[in-house]
Amino acid sequence: MGQQVLAQNGGLEVLRKVFDKKDFQSLPLQLKVVALLHDLLMEREEAEGERLHQLQRFKLDKQLASGGWCPVVSSLLTVASFDRRDRRYDMGAALKNEMPLRPDHDTVDKVVSAMSSMVGVCRNQFIDTLPLLRNLARTYDDLAYKEQFQDNDDGGFHTQVVMATRRNIIVKLQV
Repeated sequence: MGQQVLAQNGGLEVLRKVFDKKDFQSLPLQLKVVALLHDLLMEREEAEGERLHQLQRFKLDKQLASGGWCPVVSSLLTVASFDRRDRRYDMGAALKNEMPLRPDHDTVDKVVSAMSSMVGVCRNQFIDTLPLLRNLARTYDDLAYKEQFQDNDDGGFHTQVVMATRRNIIVKLQV
């Protein structure tokens, strides 16, 4: 089983080291790692039969929680989010190799999806992000509303992010 081999051979620890660097250039790789973790967790949700039993016995989610992944993933939400009233795109940040202030909707989607798949074991660490998640939900509500009146072919991306934010995280954290 690939997930178990990954964990037993120190793969999770190696992937975790990607988050030691706190600069803008590291963000794309960090997001790929978060997307991989999400995919691994979703594999268990979609598995059937013997494969499902193998994945349930391994408990990757608990491995991630004990390996310090919860605060790492939730910290990416802070990087990806924004308050649209007082933040603008910061060219100076790009020139100084710092995190930009303008959000990347794909980044928000990836982080929220990963948090959603980890919320069962990371609830205590993710609860601190609830105000930020609510702010993001309001922001994407506004964007989804505006999408209704625009002609674009992105399939209602902002609406999809709102639904993921609300259903998968906020509701689970409030329980």
